[in-house]
Amino acid sequence: MQPWWEENPSVPDQYCLPTGKDFGDLWSSKTDAGKANTLRLPKVLHHKSGKLRPLCAKYTIQGKCKASCGFSHQPPGDMNPALRRQTDEAVSAAYT
Repeated sequence: MQPWWEENPSVPDQYCLPTGKDFGDLWSSKTDAGKANTLRLPKVLHHKSGKLRPLCAKYTIQGKCKASCGFSHQPPGDMNPALRRQTDEAVSAAYT
């Protein structure tokens, strides 16, 4: 079993990529839209370093990432209501 910060088994349905959409187009820093979408994600304390970092789009959207990732990993079920609302709004804005 992978550590919790590498695998997110509880990705909410509304976070899953819309049909026909590509993760790289919507969440990669290689595109203008991806950069904007990534900047919408709230910043929280990193799960290892304790530094304030944006949520990891891979972990949040795809449910998997590397342990060495510099972005924050937080399962949606562990988010406080304000953080969950901010994350919901960021993902919704990216998908509209």
